[in-house]
Amino acid sequence: MITRFAAAASIAALLLLSACAAKPRPTQQAAPVSASPPPDFTLAVTVFAPPSTHARPDIAPNRRPARYLVEANGLLRVALGPGTGDTTYPPAVRPLTTEQLASLYNDLRTTGWLTTESPARVSSSQTYRPNPGSTAYLVTFTADGRRRTIVAKPNETAPRALVDRLTKLAWIQ
Repeated sequence: MITRFAAAASIAALLLLSACAAKPRPTQQAAPVSASPPPDFTLAVTVFAPPSTHARPDIAPNRRPARYLVEANGLLRVALGPGTGDTTYPPAVRPLTTEQLASLYNDLRTTGWLTTESPARVSSSQTYRPNPGSTAYLVTFTADGRRRTIVAKPNETAPRALVDRLTKLAWIQ
């Protein structure tokens, strides 16, 4: 009888142990990014372009030199043309509405730049030096206490679309 009892107890113990081992362990996931911008949300986009594009009206605005800044209070600042760079502090153009800020923030969310370590990420805008013969986009943003800088090439859709939206918000198009 002891043998049957010991066998039954062993089987029960094995079943309990295997049931515990089969339970999936919770994984740590990144906190979801909110649909509305945090209070510290800022955005800076610099378009570096070759000198050959500076005075050509047939070149799309998203491929000409420009600097767009969106401050945490929603103020949009824009500078256009040769000499515009990542250290340019543009003049104010207009305040953006809460909905416009949310739309810009959601544009960044859809790129994945807010939540992932992009291979295009650089340590800071000061360390990036553009190739003078090609177009590039330097996108720096702050959200939830984090500051990130991304360098994107002209064949990427996300930075061009972001510049197109900023151009429209600045009443350039």
